[in-house]
Amino acid sequence: MDPFTASALLAGSAGLQAVSSIQQGNAAASAANWNAGQMDAAATRTLAATNAEEDRLRRQQAQELGRQRAAFAESGLAPSGSVLDVMTESATNAELDALTLRYRGQVEANDLRNQGSITRWQGRQARRAGYIGAGAALLSGASSFAGMPGLGSAGGIAKGAKDFGTVAGAYSSLPKVM
Repeated sequence: MDPFTASALLAGSAGLQAVSSIQQGNAAASAANWNAGQMDAAATRTLAATNAEEDRLRRQQAQELGRQRAAFAESGLAPSGSVLDVMTESATNAELDALTLRYRGQVEANDLRNQGSITRWQGRQARRAGYIGAGAALLSGASSFAGMPGLGSAGGIAKGAKDFGTVAGAYSSLPKVM
C-alpha cells in the first residue's frame, strides 16, 4: 500500500475513533442526566408520600388521643395528676412518631438527590473522558503517522510526494517549459 493511502486511512481511523469517543462520552452524560432526573423525581415523590403518610398518622393519633380523653372522662377521672401525665406522654409520643416519619422521608429524599448529583457528576466525567479519548486517538494517529517509513520527517514527506507525483513532488520532476 502506498504511503499516502496508508496515511489517509490512518487519519480517517484516528478521526473516527475521536468522533466515536466523543459520542460515547456525550451518550453517557445524557444517560446520567436522565437517571439523575429520575432520582430527583423519586425524591419529590418520596416527600409527597411522606407528607401524606404523616397527615394520615396525625389524624389517626388525634382520634386515638380523643378516645383516650373520652375514656378518662367516662371513668370520672379528672385530667390532672397521673391522668394528665398519661395524656401528655401519649401526645408527646404521637408527635415524636410523626416527626420521625417526616425525618425518615426527608433523609430518603436527600439521599436520592445526592445520588442524582453524583450521577450528574459522573456524566460530566464521562463527557470529559470522551474528549480526552478523542485527543488520545488523534495523538495516537499522529504518532503512528510519524512512525510510517518515508513519512516520519519533512524530508520523507517530500520524498513521498515526489515519488507519487503529488503537487509537492511534481514541481521537482516537471520538465522546464521555455
